[in-house]
Amino acid sequence: MTVHTDESFGIVPLFHNGKEWLVLLIEQISHRGSERRFWTLPKGHREEGETGMVAALRELQEETGITVARVEEERVFIMQYSFTHEDLLIEKKVHFYLGYCNDMETEITQPDEVAALDWFTLEEAGVKVTHENARILLQEVVEFLSLKS
Repeated sequence: MTVHTDESFGIVPLFHNGKEWLVLLIEQISHRGSERRFWTLPKGHREEGETGMVAALRELQEETGITVARVEEERVFIMQYSFTHEDLLIEKKVHFYLGYCNDMETEITQPDEVAALDWFTLEEAGVKVTHENARILLQEVVEFLSLKS
């Protein structure tokens, strides 16, 4: 089996409602068919000439209609996983930046890729995400935020 490496960039969109942090998750439509969906964080590939952070911000805006007020540059969160697709073993690495949002207004702008958007507390999001690696990443975000407060 051929091995391919892939790299993506994403934002962990955060909003503080005065009491607690909320995070925006997307219900992603799988490339393997619209009946296969999973809850995750927004992410995508870098386009030519883009930095990882610029790609992450563009993908967030394209998928959710959101722009962030500020990006946390102190820490980048990494998610790594592998999967098979069309006889390829894909080794994936995703770099996530924390993005602080001023409002919670969202819009599904790519309905062929995103079935739903919703805000969750970090605890709820840790249960809602489909994959364990996203759950671990969200726990790292919780720990980072608790150290900053």
